[in-house]
Amino acid sequence: MADSTVPKPPPSHGFTGPGSGMDIARPDLARKKLRRRIILGSVGLVLIAGITVFLMRLEPAAPRMSSEPWMDSVVRGEMRREVRGNGVFVPELIRLVQAESPGTVVRIAVQAGAAVEADTVILELANPELQQSAFDSEWAARAAEAQLDKLRVSVESDRLQQESTLASLRSDARQARLEARANEVLARDGLVPAIEQERTKAKAQDLEARVSIEERRLAFAGESAKSQLAVQTAEVEKLRAMRDLRRQQVQNLVIRAGISGVLTQVGDREVLQGGQRVAANSTLAKVVVPTKLKAEIKIAETQARDVALGQKVAVDIYGVMAYSVSRRVQEIGIRIALGARLDDILMLVLRQGMGLTLAGLLIGLAGGLAVARLLSGLLFEIQPNDPPTFGAVTVLLALVALFACWWPARRAARVDPMVALRAE
Repeated sequence: MADSTVPKPPPSHGFTGPGSGMDIARPDLARKKLRRRIILGSVGLVLIAGITVFLMRLEPAAPRMSSEPWMDSVVRGEMRREVRGNGVFVPELIRLVQAESPGTVVRIAVQAGAAVEADTVILELANPELQQSAFDSEWAARAAEAQLDKLRVSVESDRLQQESTLASLRSDARQARLEARANEVLARDGLVPAIEQERTKAKAQDLEARVSIEERRLAFAGESAKSQLAVQTAEVEKLRAMRDLRRQQVQNLVIRAGISGVLTQVGDREVLQGGQRVAANSTLAKVVVPTKLKAEIKIAETQARDVALGQKVAVDIYGVMAYSVSRRVQEIGIRIALGARLDDILMLVLRQGMGLTLAGLLIGLAGGLAVARLLSGLLFEIQPNDPPTFGAVTVLLALVALFACWWPARRAARVDPMVALRAE
């Protein structure tokens, strides 16, 4: 009997076929997991809400003292609170020179940075249309004036003619009255017919009526002449005002400073160039008075409530030096363009700032030593003439001033000559 080989089934690796009967569906496990997650999430949310409410109801913790308390008596008075902020110096008086009429720049007399007076010419504009309009207004005013003179002569001539006619009628009326009276006397004696008497009488009455009409006509002509002269005079005054306006506009094409100060800007956003067209009411230049300055300080919104009207302001040396450097940007640019080294510019600004600092320190030391005895009752564990205190404060102020001078000096040493020469 021959041996037959029966193939063995492959290993199952722990899995059974679908027909083995060992796969059991457990849908309740998924529902239990979902229910557990919902319960845990709800409990977590409730705990977070409870902790939040608990923390919100907690009273602030008492402040801790970093050192031993200093016992003293309470004194009624002002509580000083300092509010600090960055700012810049700006002139109080600034004049923006604007163009009253459009025009083209033909000449720029002075550049930014120059000292100017009220009548200093900054630049000149050209406007052919405006000049032609001024020329036309001039001749229109002259024509109206000539027309007014002609009307006056015509009115006077008409008045004289009417007066002459009235005088002639009055003479004829007088002669007619005399003739009528003579015929009346002769008619009573029978020397003149009655019809002749009536004729001369009617003639005298007619001439008297014409005299009355001419008198009223002369009076009306006088009123009419006044009205005509008033209309023409108003026209002349209107044309004269237009002529004066055009003259002023042409004169204003020569732009002047208007006040004594320093020209800080020629142009609005860009520097004006020759041949450039400018519109009406555009800014041509800005003139400031550098002797009257004010500080514009920016205070944080959280500290704005501590600022009040009339509050005293102290400006530190950094603000003074920063403003001084900004005022000398063009000068520094010219020095660099002429070959000045960066070290020279740095020493120039430092020398100026430290000179002011040294003067302030000397004045402060002298004043401090002078009033030290008067303040001896307010000092605590410090002698009025304590050399270490005076020395430490002097060195600290000198170092602060040195840094305050060094930072603007560093900025000045990095000035680009082209940018500096175009600076406003």
